[in-house]
Amino acid sequence: MVGLSKLLHFINPQQYAIWDSHICRYATGNPGDVGHMVGKVDLYLDYLQQLDTIIQDKCYPEIETIVLERLKLEKGSLDPFRVVEMVMFETQRERK
Repeated sequence: MVGLSKLLHFINPQQYAIWDSHICRYATGNPGDVGHMVGKVDLYLDYLQQLDTIIQDKCYPEIETIVLERLKLEKGSLDPFRVVEMVMFETQRERK
């Protein structure tokens, strides 16, 4: 799923997010070895639905503004999936 998600993301980043072990840990709440989970298609599809839910939430524009300001980027510079991924990466990094 990792390689396929990357391919799909580069073909259509607005519809497909990248899926890897870091994202799988965050999305599932499993801090350990997720090697047995990262290849599961249903988890990836659930993750995409979770991303859509977050992006449609009324608080998303505020989150996007904060992320873009911290990265010193203009509105529209990042795809919404990437904005949410940035929050997950930073949150995961701070947990370590």
